Amino acid sequence: MLPVPNASHAPESCWPQSPPESPPPESPLVVGVMHDRASLEAACALPPAGAPATPDLLELRADAFAADLAENAAASAGPVLIKNNEPLRAVLAAPRRPLLLTVRHPREGGMDGSLTAARRLGLFRRLLPHASWVDVELRSLLAPAPAAAEFRALLAEARARGCRVVVSYHDFRATPTVRRLRTLCARARDSGVADVFKVATTLADGPADLARLLEFLHQPPLPLAVMGMGVASGPLARASRLALAAAGSRLNYGFLGDAAPVPGQWPAGRLRALLDEIKSSPSAGRDAASV
Repeated sequence: MLPVPNASHAPESCWPQSPPESPPPESPLVVGVMHDRASLEAACALPPAGAPATPDLLELRADAFAADLAENAAASAGPVLIKNNEPLRAVLAAPRRPLLLTVRHPREGGMDGSLTAARRLGLFRRLLPHASWVDVELRSLLAPAPAAAEFRALLAEARARGCRVVVSYHDFRATPTVRRLRTLCARARDSGVADVFKVATTLADGPADLARLLEFLHQPPLPLAVMGMGVASGPLARASRLALAAAGSRLNYGFLGDAAPVPGQWPAGRLRALLDEIKSSPSAGRDAASV
């Protein structure tokens, strides 16, 4: 287990180091979500990259830790100052996997409703040197000026640093039509900064919504990360994540620690093991021949 230094009430600095090399997005990857202290501690305890039943990437939900990051996070240079959260400092100092940095918009599931666009941009800029991937909502890229231009400039800087970019869309009430999803994907593509378009929706209409997401995965203009979520989706949310990953979803999210940040997520290690099992299972033709 990665050692966690003794706690201190004074903010401690964390200088960025070179992030671990990120795996290519061509094959389904599992993202372990860090959204609370228990998930940070679990990330510190991960075995080396490549170990079975472990995530490929770690998502840092910085919106969940805004209170632990000193106010100078809006500055443009220097170390991150962290207040009384040693697991967070340890993750940033020596991440066990490449980091996907997210500072989620409050209207798309952000965990701190007080975060303004300016504060989110400040957190992104200060944490960017630690990241290999960055996730920004399509909503933020289409926001009124000057916010949209600032988020686009942020992603241009991320790309210049060698980061891959996820442009995301979340619907907590329903699953849009395939036509609507393709329009949103085209907007993400036209932004010129997206490597992956992420879609997370509520399967309010059950299997019909899952069928819609599976259709959306067919011949996309961008690599996609697609998943069902939410209480209204019921058990189908978990099943959808396996089906959509098997059908080509490039990034597939699971939780670290004790609890999922949203209903429907698998534990990240279990998700990796299940996807590996699906990948290695016999072909349908051989199965049919053995019946």
